[in-house]
Amino acid sequence: MPSTSTELTLPELLGLAKSSDSCDGLCCVGHRISFTTPESDAGLRLDQLLGRHIPDLSRRKARALIEQGSVYVDKKRTKVASRAIRAGQKILITSLELISPETELPALDAMIRYEDDALVVFDKPSGLLSAPSQETDQIDLHSLAQKRAGRPLWLVHRLDRPTSGLIVFAKTKGAARSLSQALQDHSMGRDYLAIVLGRPPSPSARITIAIDGQPAATEFLLRESRSGVSLVEARLQTGRTHQVRIHATELGCPIVGDRRYGRALGAQGAVPSSPRLLLHATRLGLSHPERGTPLEVESPMPDDMRSYWERLGAQHLPAPPVPRGT
Repeated sequence: MPSTSTELTLPELLGLAKSSDSCDGLCCVGHRISFTTPESDAGLRLDQLLGRHIPDLSRRKARALIEQGSVYVDKKRTKVASRAIRAGQKILITSLELISPETELPALDAMIRYEDDALVVFDKPSGLLSAPSQETDQIDLHSLAQKRAGRPLWLVHRLDRPTSGLIVFAKTKGAARSLSQALQDHSMGRDYLAIVLGRPPSPSARITIAIDGQPAATEFLLRESRSGVSLVEARLQTGRTHQVRIHATELGCPIVGDRRYGRALGAQGAVPSSPRLLLHATRLGLSHPERGTPLEVESPMPDDMRSYWERLGAQHLPAPPVPRGT
C-alpha cells in the first residue's frame, strides 16, 4: 500500500481493501487517500461520500474523521459532515486513524526539563502533537511553546503523538542549524524506555532493518522481564520515522499499545491492555549548540507507564542500565 498521497479510483480503493486481510477494516491507517467525486455522487453529504468510497468505513467513523480535521475538500480542511459535495471536487483523507480526544495538559512551564537562551527541552505528555499536522487541527506543543516564548521557535525533531518524553526546540537559527546537524550526523543521543511484549532473545540486541529505504539502527537493552512483557531501553543510532516501534516489532517484541506495528504479531491480547503506546523518550544527550559543552537531559518513566508496570507485579523499577560510553 502506498505511503504517500495518491489519486485512487474507487476500484483501486476496493482492491487495496481486498488485498489487506489483516487490516481489520482500517486498510489505510497512517496513509493518505484521495479521490475525485464522480457525477453519480454529486449532492451527497461529505460523510455519506466517504462511507461510499472507503471500504468498511461507517458513517459514524466518517463523521469522527471530519470532526477531528482529517478530511479536506479541494485542499481545504472541512469539519462539516453535512456539506453537500459537487461532482469533480477532490477529497483528501490524511488518515483513517481516529485520534482520541485531547487530554487535560499540565501547565506548559511544568513540562520544561531544561531551558537557556539557545534551546528549550520539553517533557511532552502522551496525546499531545509535537507540531501542527494535516491529520487533525488539535493543539500542538510547537504552537504552545511559540505562544509562551512570544517568538518563533525551531522544531528540531518530533515525537509521535502517543509517545511521551523529551523533545527539543531551538530558539535561534544558529542553534537550529547546529542541532539539526547533530541529528544528521547521529551525534545527538536519544534513548527511550519501552514496555514490550515478550522477552528479547538476548540482553542486548542491535536491529539494522532499513526504514523507507534508508539505513536505520537501534540498540535494545533488556532491563527486566515479567508477566509476558519486558522493560527495555532503546538507543537510537539513526533517526527514522517510527524507528523504535518498527525495530521493536522486528525484534519480535512489539511495544505494548502499538496498534499499528504490533497488530501483525497478534499478541496484544495476551497482556493487560494499555490506553496508549508505552514508549517514552527518556534521555537526550548533545553538545550545546553555542557553548559546545556536553548537555544531558533526562525524564523518568511517566506515571501511566509506571502504573502499568506495577500492575504486572513489579514493586519497583529495576536499576538503570550502564550509562553511554562506559
